[in-house]
Amino acid sequence: MHGCGIAIYIVGNLNSKRVDITIDDIDALWLSYRNRIVKKTLLGAIYRPPNRGPSTFTENLEETLNRRTNDHIEMMLHSEFNLDYISPNTTTKRFQHTMNLFNLKQLINQPTRITQTSRTLIDLIFCTMPELYVSGVLPMGFPDHSAMFGIRESHRVPLPTNANIDIINYKHYNPALFCDDLKISLGIFWNLSKVPMRRGYISKIFSYSSGQTRTN
Repeated sequence: MHGCGIAIYIVGNLNSKRVDITIDDIDALWLSYRNRIVKKTLLGAIYRPPNRGPSTFTENLEETLNRRTNDHIEMMLHSEFNLDYISPNTTTKRFQHTMNLFNLKQLINQPTRITQTSRTLIDLIFCTMPELYVSGVLPMGFPDHSAMFGIRESHRVPLPTNANIDIINYKHYNPALFCDDLKISLGIFWNLSKVPMRRGYISKIFSYSSGQTRTN
């Protein structure tokens, strides 16, 4: 351990155990946990001191992630990475690329450290199933760091219902026919009292001009 130390508190109803995949030159603590609802998940708490080279840190983290077993359905990493996601430089972009290689999506989108001269996003949460998480930032008041949180839903988010989408094919668009219809139909259009009726009438004009069968 080369930084300030790392701790994880975990509730008793999660079947958890420590996982030893960390190499010597990275500050991290890894747990594997599951219960009857949450599938087997790898949780990592990681800290990169500001004076630790970001390139070496990224390489070591990638090597650590390659050591994980394949039986983990989900993965979540969090803590202070000291890599600014608001104004990413070259080394931060390389770190982002590494996270993408492992399908790890970053959840926090607000500054987590605010001073009189800067606003940075350096405390991050990554997970492989972002659709199951609610996350955010909580200002603490006295320190310059804000607290971040990520809450995993105990059930899958329901899939959206199917939507019908009308598509008009303009492959056979006829400009002359469209202009004729538009001239003839303006009087009818302005006599329609409701906006939805006007919208529907305009849709019909475009349908005719696209080459569809014309009706009276």
